Amino acid sequence: MDKKEKKAIKQERRAKFKSLSFKEKLEYLADYYLIGTLITLVLLGATISILYTIFFNKQEKVLSIELVDCQIEEHDKLEKALNDLLGVDGKKKKATVSANNIMYDADGVDPEIYQSVNTMFYVGGLDVYIGTKRDIPIYAKNNYFQDLSELIDSELFKKLEEKDMLYYYKQSVVDDEGVEYSLSKPVGIIISDTAFAKEYKVYSDGPIVCVSATSLHKADVLKFIDYMLRESF
Repeated sequence: MDKKEKKAIKQERRAKFKSLSFKEKLEYLADYYLIGTLITLVLLGATISILYTIFFNKQEKVLSIELVDCQIEEHDKLEKALNDLLGVDGKKKKATVSANNIMYDADGVDPEIYQSVNTMFYVGGLDVYIGTKRDIPIYAKNNYFQDLSELIDSELFKKLEEKDMLYYYKQSVVDDEGVEYSLSKPVGIIISDTAFAKEYKVYSDGPIVCVSATSLHKADVLKFIDYMLRESF
């Protein structure tokens, strides 16, 4: 489309707008500007709320687990088990489990949930992410997940590999010379058939546990992984 065509379209829109009644003009502005503004304000509010919770909440989170596109029925039971595992009282210090059961709407990714989780990754407010093959690549492409081969011991990694329990994120990378190649990174543990998933009733289209690369509690994350896999080998 050249400049003349663009100019003609703008003039046509202006003429159309001028011909509208006052009520119709308000409806037009609402359709084009209000919805977008409201979405922006909602996302901004969610971001501020998350940052406030992370930095100003007097209750210290020793382990934060976020489930996205998954459901967990035994939420309270898991939180209690994790608090006992980590030796905290659940008051001043607490392990938290949060489930965002809806990730996808009719148009795709839920923007509010995406912004919420994205912010937690960015500021280090998230330790463990439990999701599915549908949503994990959304965050993996930003390098938000820890390479598990660099986190867990080699013996456990080998056992997971032998049982086909590792989830690899694959992406195409172009080097400095312009050569494209495929990069594969182990970022998740598939827990579909584990006793852990059955005990706490974790449901989804194949739940996968990932570790946040920005986690501030890696030692507690490792304890959680050992607990999660305690009956798997």
